Amino acid sequence: MKAKTLIVLASGAPWLVVSAPADIIYKNLQDIAIPTTFDGLYLNLETGAWNTNMAAPAAGWDINPYYGGKFFANSPDFQPVRSGTGSSSAILNLAAGTSVGSGSVFSTFVQGASGETPGAPGYGYSQMLTGSGGNFTAGQEGYVGFRLNGTSYGSMRVVLTNNAGGALIKDWTYDTSGAPVTVGAIQQVGRDMVLSSDFTLASALTDSGGATNLVKNGSGTNVLSVNSSYTGTTTVNAGKLVVNANISTSSLTTVASGATIGGSGTTGALTILAGGNIAPGNSPGIFNTGDYTQSGLYTAEINGLTAGTQHDQINVTGTVNITGGSLTALFSGAYALNNMIFILLNDGVDAITGTYADYSQGAVVASYGGFDWAISYNADSVANTFTGTPNGNDIALIAIPEPRAALLGGLGMLMLLRRRRG
Repeated sequence: MKAKTLIVLASGAPWLVVSAPADIIYKNLQDIAIPTTFDGLYLNLETGAWNTNMAAPAAGWDINPYYGGKFFANSPDFQPVRSGTGSSSAILNLAAGTSVGSGSVFSTFVQGASGETPGAPGYGYSQMLTGSGGNFTAGQEGYVGFRLNGTSYGSMRVVLTNNAGGALIKDWTYDTSGAPVTVGAIQQVGRDMVLSSDFTLASALTDSGGATNLVKNGSGTNVLSVNSSYTGTTTVNAGKLVVNANISTSSLTTVASGATIGGSGTTGALTILAGGNIAPGNSPGIFNTGDYTQSGLYTAEINGLTAGTQHDQINVTGTVNITGGSLTALFSGAYALNNMIFILLNDGVDAITGTYADYSQGAVVASYGGFDWAISYNADSVANTFTGTPNGNDIALIAIPEPRAALLGGLGMLMLLRRRRG
């Protein structure tokens, strides 16, 4: 599920509450100032467009905070979480970790067919948020939960000041699938964006006030589904990051011990630290990267022999160093005799540095389908069968008939010759 430096909240951090990864749109850190005028700010949450002109408010605007956030108006498409269903019920300052969804309380206010003048109190009601009787503390961050367009749920991080300077709309997030979200599950602080829990980031990550760094924390799975342009680092500290998009502008992607990276997208330079894991594809598939360094584990799924579609592969466009790394091959499915090689790492640029710790050149990695699968560190990706000595820059598993199968084959031939002679 976005495009900025994100801080993944660690233990005690808010989570997205979903039974399966939801589709989350996250708007980058915006820090849009709320004027201390009656006009205030008109903001469209879907496009991010805004202005401060009450005479011609931004097209499709959803919210209109004014007087530094002392008052808050909203369009019929945006209903904030309130203490009751009335349009004058207090807008709540939600705590991090609160779930916003179908069970939340929203105003039942619906604009009449004729409508009201945008900005007028009747359009969505104007509600005092700070000061006496308010739920927000002036100058301190808080969260407004909301329902957008009747089907999407989300939250917005704000600083309200009760008719003084410094009021801000910082960032916001919403789920287009209709699943509930947890307040504060996605947050950008400085130039670090942190992801946690299970959700798909369905918007691009971009630099904000400098190079954005993406941090994946928490034991859940996060999916990046949209190409991004952020230039900082990507760090997978825990759980699994599935890259199904192009994040090659990120200066370096690092997978720490206990964490996993997967997907069928593209990174720039990629380092799998000791104890870390790369599991390409989406069971299975091809993972693309620039310079590749692996001292952790490569878990390769191999299901049948159709090249590029039924087994995992890492496609490298830069250097390869696998010193200290390890390999696990998970076989399943049926195997045809005319396909005898699996390219696990395809590098058409440079020779490979190092070997996997447990397997020297020619060592048997697994036995499956009537074959011993031996490893080659200088295979040729253009070969469909293993003939002679490979001289390419690829890592492959090459099928060799198991000794027992060869013996049985020889015995069968001997019996056939005896029958013919008889």
